[in-house]
Amino acid sequence: MRKNDKRLQEAREHLSFSMELYDLQLRGGRHFLHEHPWGASSWHESVVEDFRAKWQPIVVKGNGCSHGMTTPDSDGRELVAKPTGWMTDSKAVANCVGVTSSNLDGDVKIFEVSSYGKRLSSFQMAPELRGGS
Repeated sequence: MRKNDKRLQEAREHLSFSMELYDLQLRGGRHFLHEHPWGASSWHESVVEDFRAKWQPIVVKGNGCSHGMTTPDSDGRELVAKPTGWMTDSKAVANCVGVTSSNLDGDVKIFEVSSYGKRLSSFQMAPELRGGS
């Protein structure tokens, strides 16, 4: 098996396991939250589509900059507009994560990034938004 094939198989196993955990959460009367890049092919995997058909969760799009995601630049740090998909059963959680811009006044520089950008490894969440920090 080629390295990429193995990684894809492992990713699908992880995704399947995650859907099983969410199912367990919901059957137990608890909530769940799933996050993945908005354009990821995993949203179209059969295990995700089957889960969505069964539970009818809320799916929203949010941007990393709305939650304080930053990356280093020549001026220090800049916000990152990384489109992110969120799936949950909670309307309150969906309203919190489904925010698409923190740049309402247009005076903040925001770095646009795809889910395959080279700068992904340097993203950091603002300490005050991480919780417990």
